[in-house]
Amino acid sequence: EFSRILKPNSAMYIFTRFDVYPYWWLKIKNYFETKNQIIWSKGGGGVGDLQGNYIHNYESIIYATNGKHKLRNKREGSVWQIPKCKLEFHETEKPVELIEKIIVKSSDEGMVVFDPFMGSGTTGIACIKTKRQFIGIEMIEKNYQTAKKRVGDFYKSFSHGTLFGAGK
Repeated sequence: EFSRILKPNSAMYIFTRFDVYPYWWLKIKNYFETKNQIIWSKGGGGVGDLQGNYIHNYESIIYATNGKHKLRNKREGSVWQIPKCKLEFHETEKPVELIEKIIVKSSDEGMVVFDPFMGSGTTGIACIKTKRQFIGIEMIEKNYQTAKKRVGDFYKSFSHGTLFGAGK
């Protein structure tokens, strides 16, 4: 469905773990040009096998394009050191700063950003901050309600408006 939804010359970023990266890469390369693997070096520790395994302190991001996508601003490396955020709203929550970076590198003000796994609404907040439009999908009702409240509250504080028909 992504090939139907993404506009020509646009980009997609898919967060994944090392153990399923090959699966996603193979799926994506059949429909898009896989350009790069970005490493989000998030620092800090983690859970799991504390004595028999290394700390999982990064996530892979597959960067792929639908045609000839051009990155905005200065060209930079593929290892991004952005601290992880406190998990306040979702178990795999990403920092707004990280999502803002992706949005600014691949879109212009006023463009539409699509997040098919909206989670707690971080992409929506990043879009408001960077003056982009936002479409998000979330299948888990609890997460949807969290995103609705979180993005709506941020929007109200940011521009004194409403989202999702709130306040009607």
